Amino acid sequence: GFEEDLYRANVAILEERLLAVNDLKLEAAAFLCMARQGGRVDPRFVAEVVSIQRDDGGWGKLDTPNPANPDESSWHSTTLALLLLLHVKFPGAQGAGHVEQEAQT
Repeated sequence: GFEEDLYRANVAILEERLLAVNDLKLEAAAFLCMARQGGRVDPRFVAEVVSIQRDDGGWGKLDTPNPANPDESSWHSTTLALLLLLHVKFPGAQGAGHVEQEAQT
């Protein structure tokens, strides 16, 4: 029951104002995908994440932009967005251990 409650709590975070993207929602979506629960992430949220990618390839600090440079990309938001997109693109990909094992054979 604990895992299911955890998954549902993350889905609830994503469902609140579905198309509003912030760090917490990126974390929730990335977590669900890494836990192999990507089917619970609404594709419209993923499309919104893609649509707000910045020209430099990153994502800005979505909750509290830097007032001195509001167009600056955030390493944290960018990392979370890339994790999400990686797992959406390759949902069945194995962990690094699997890759290392294949390289050794």
